[in-house]
Amino acid sequence: MKKLLAVAVGVLAFGGICNAGGLFFGAHGAYTVGGDVEEESFGYGAQIGVVGEHLGLELSGTLIEDEDPATAGGATEFEVGSVALTLLLGANISGGCRAYVGGGVNYNRFTFDSKADLDYDDDDQVGFHACAGLAFTIVDVLQAFVEYRHTMVQYDTEAFDADDIMAGVDFIKLDDDYTFGMVRAGLNLVL
Repeated sequence: MKKLLAVAVGVLAFGGICNAGGLFFGAHGAYTVGGDVEEESFGYGAQIGVVGEHLGLELSGTLIEDEDPATAGGATEFEVGSVALTLLLGANISGGCRAYVGGGVNYNRFTFDSKADLDYDDDDQVGFHACAGLAFTIVDVLQAFVEYRHTMVQYDTEAFDADDIMAGVDFIKLDDDYTFGMVRAGLNLVL
């Protein structure tokens, strides 16, 4: 929690570097697609950040949850949580529209629960992401955005033992390099 608070203070301090263009915060919906994702899922999250004329910094969190009742070992539930710190580079392309690209680091947590008594928690993975998006000013203090974010992370699959795999449990396949895409859309209040 202390680290998260320190990062939030850093985000706010970055406002001076960005020419104090504006503090923003808001909420978003997410849809996973692309990369190693075999089945798309919906999620939700929130973000806070600062943006200047060309540079910005965003701290965001997204939670994706899904349940698959067709798994061989019974229903499975999985949850992917991602907290991301993103450096943004953008430019206005028309009156109220801004295009941006970005990249950064994320802290990822993957949790997998099965009725076949196969549980897996991997809560200490750092990954990297790249994104591109458009932000639209609705009114002076309200902004809508849509973006595609691609995340690359390494997961440790050794937490699944050979007995679980031999039992035919159809779990979410993770290899050493796991990538997933996410379409995010939401609203920001700009101060």
